[in-house]
Amino acid sequence: GWLRSVSLQGLDAHWRNELARIVPELRSGNIALQPMTENWQRQVFFEAMMRALPSQNEPILLLLDDIQWCDQDTLEWLRYFSHFDKKARVLILATLRAEELSSNPILQSLLVDLRAASQLTEMELDHLNEKQTATLGAHLLGKNFSEADSLSLFRESEGVPLFIVELANAGIRVESTRGTGAGAHSSRVWPGGPTEGSQARPAYARPCRASRARHRRPPGREARRRRR
Repeated sequence: GWLRSVSLQGLDAHWRNELARIVPELRSGNIALQPMTENWQRQVFFEAMMRALPSQNEPILLLLDDIQWCDQDTLEWLRYFSHFDKKARVLILATLRAEELSSNPILQSLLVDLRAASQLTEMELDHLNEKQTATLGAHLLGKNFSEADSLSLFRESEGVPLFIVELANAGIRVESTRGTGAGAHSSRVWPGGPTEGSQARPAYARPCRASRARHRRPPGREARRRRR
């Protein structure tokens, strides 16, 4: 986790021992930590995590992907964090599937409070259009697409960046019409997939379709940025 990616050398031993609850190698000596059964113990632990951030010399970016799936403890820490040190050089970037927000009332309450405190910047992200899809695909693969190939990629990915990346990671390669005259034929070459001229869907497209079924959502996945 992020606590292992930052330097904690300047952090007081008391707070380091609290953090040892989730990063055992931070424990000093034979100190035994008591189970957190009381609210005040949770608050001390939250403060320890908070103090680990201002101890850094550089600004920090924390990423929370799919924040709607965060557990209650994480969301309560975020609420604590939002009130602790408003001068901390920390930016939390969180992504949220807006259609799943209704299933997490704790997160709903947190977002309401952050908006009221002007600590939240919200950006709604829509599907990419065909041109944007081709641009992203070309960037990922290091090559430009023909008009036909751009349309093929757009139809396969539906303009969802996640699916475009999945296709690129699978090594998508497309080739235009080959041959001339009566023997000409349109072909697509897919690594690990069918031979030229075959109309079967590429093998890697099947897991992409399965992922699409899990992640399908209406346009408007939102990226929420909490400002310090």
